[in-house]
Amino acid sequence: MKGLSTIALGVTLACAGCDYPRDPDGTTGRVRASGIIRVGLAEIAPPDELSARRFLATMERASGAHARVERAPAETLLARLEAGKLDLVLGDFAEDSPWIDNAALMEPLTRRIVGERVVGLAPVAQNGENEWIGLVERTVRETPRGAP
Repeated sequence: MKGLSTIALGVTLACAGCDYPRDPDGTTGRVRASGIIRVGLAEIAPPDELSARRFLATMERASGAHARVERAPAETLLARLEAGKLDLVLGDFAEDSPWIDNAALMEPLTRRIVGERVVGLAPVAQNGENEWIGLVERTVRETPRGAP
């Protein structure tokens, strides 16, 4: 039993020095320090515009930063996200998007069927920015749904 206690104490002390979850590229810290969330807004279905605005307003409150939005095609925005030029992309993405391996595709705010695919209005963050991803995921859950 003493051996387990020693191991548990060692793990606890090791983790005390950890900064987990971490953002290797410092997204959360930079957003908070600059007061700006660099958001790419891809073309979305007109009925989802209200959901997008609600999400961004909730994201601003959660992060303490103002969303600076640029609009462009999804592929362009995702490439800018991958290059660290954006903090977040919001757009219509299929659940089986090929970008799922290169970026953190969050739970959609809305869903609809397009042909045989499920497409949803979803935020996307840079892979590995775990603190930022956690903040975005919490914001998705806190975003009001339904009619105004």
